[in-house]
Amino acid sequence: MDFQCKGDLCENSCCGAYSGFSDKLLSVDGRLFKDIILTLKDFERLDKPQFEQYIVSGADGLKRMKTDDVGVCAAFQNGKCLINEFKPTICRCYPLYLDEFVGVCSFKECPSVVPGSTLACYRNEIESLLEIYEFWISYYRKRLSEYKLDEH
Repeated sequence: MDFQCKGDLCENSCCGAYSGFSDKLLSVDGRLFKDIILTLKDFERLDKPQFEQYIVSGADGLKRMKTDDVGVCAAFQNGKCLINEFKPTICRCYPLYLDEFVGVCSFKECPSVVPGSTLACYRNEIESLLEIYEFWISYYRKRLSEYKLDEH
């Protein structure tokens, strides 16, 4: 059976401020763990007048969703995502996480996760997970190449 998000019927919320694992991490680039970075595809999908109130540009040149001081997305109101059909890639890959030690993992807190599910059950989420990692790989390859050019 494929993974099926319960959406606004969920008793938990995967949106909002996170604590725990990220409390042990430090962003080398100084980004906050409340940042919801948009890929180019995300921005193209959300670059419409009805969504402009949810998007900001960062000093790093990356587009991101507006969040409050604790990390709750501006599009998350009254327990549901107002842009669910158009949500960013990082949101689309939830409840999956790509861990450098064991590979694809799922967050246990998600009530839609069924222990023992196969990768095939998460096909759409894995596609989004790969897309967000490809975004970051491309971003950092470009940044590293800029450093090499600066050295000469």
